[in-house]
Amino acid sequence: MKIATKIIIACTVLCSLGVAVTGGFVGMKASSLSEEALRNRAVSLLLSVREIKKNEIERYFNSIHYQLETLTTDISTQDAMVAFTQGFNEYQLIASLTLTNKRFQTIIELSLGQRTVTSMTEAVPTKSVNTISSVIKQKRCRPVTLA
Repeated sequence: MKIATKIIIACTVLCSLGVAVTGGFVGMKASSLSEEALRNRAVSLLLSVREIKKNEIERYFNSIHYQLETLTTDISTQDAMVAFTQGFNEYQLIASLTLTNKRFQTIIELSLGQRTVTSMTEAVPTKSVNTISSVIKQKRCRPVTLA
């Protein structure tokens, strides 16, 4: 083989090697740049979605706020609030009277022997013992002895 041929082959191999190494570096750089570009694009899309959702939620709460302002100035709403408050207070009164009547009925049934008791808490629910005892004495019912 002639020297000229050897030089041409060596130059071709060195050039090919240089092109391959340079291509590898360019490919790695292009890959990292494209990865960074894709990541930036995804982040910007997520940020825009976040802003859109934030604005939607703010608009929703503002619309609810304005609806509440409208309802609070409405006469029928104000009348309803007064009626609800009165109804609630009346319900508490009726509920407490019903409970007191049930306690009184239990004490009367016990004193007349129409009912038996296994425990003191079953016979007389908490705080009304003194009041119910005085009522029983006034009604002349016989006292109850609990075992």
